[in-house]
Amino acid sequence: MRNLTKRAFLSAVGGGLFYPLSGFAQNLQQLSTAPLRGDSIDSLLTKLGSGIRLPFVMRGARDTYRLALTFDDGPTPGVTDRILDILASSGAKATFFMIGQRVKANPQLARRVRNEGHELANHSYTHPDLAKLSDIIVRSELEKTQKVIEDICGVSPRYFRPPYGSFRSTQGTIAREFSLQVIIWSVDPQDWRKPGAQVIASRITSASTGGDIVLCHDLHPETAAATKIFTPVISGKFQLVTLGNLLVY
Repeated sequence: MRNLTKRAFLSAVGGGLFYPLSGFAQNLQQLSTAPLRGDSIDSLLTKLGSGIRLPFVMRGARDTYRLALTFDDGPTPGVTDRILDILASSGAKATFFMIGQRVKANPQLARRVRNEGHELANHSYTHPDLAKLSDIIVRSELEKTQKVIEDICGVSPRYFRPPYGSFRSTQGTIAREFSLQVIIWSVDPQDWRKPGAQVIASRITSASTGGDIVLCHDLHPETAAATKIFTPVISGKFQLVTLGNLLVY
């Protein structure tokens, strides 16, 4: 679980997830291009020392054929439901990191995610940059999202992903107050940039390996279109599971 994509790594450094380590500045140069695989900075972390411990989960074990698809920022009518249809057709399961406000606005769609056997997770209530906020506001963001998901869907999320991957290391204690494990990702196709469905799908199929946590967003129609392309391909190579099933393996 010591693997990062470029975006996650840079967000982590900027958001204070890492304590300052000598050598980071000069070695960041090698992370300045393209969406990268989950193992893209293994060599960098090896150079910096094997004792590094990250305060969050990047991926599952490598010696597995399981892979976790995750979707952020929903539920979104017209997108989340399309993705659910696609996942159902291939028997795949995924984890949906939901924004509390969107759950409240789209309760039936949130319940459909639960009813179809997918995992619901916490992605804050209003999607702010939490690293810039006080502990009081951060606690409120997590608590309100936990409550709205529990009230509407009857489940208590176990996982939390900070918006933009931005979360100070000192804020980890707040997540633990709600028994939430902080999850980042190891494959980022940058679907949020809307590069086109084929590009998104190609990035996922070419970069994913066993144990990866793939970041997508059920906010953009392009992501739904990409899901239709990449799901049959990667489901032929991996078992697509929820984070809960990946991380207990």
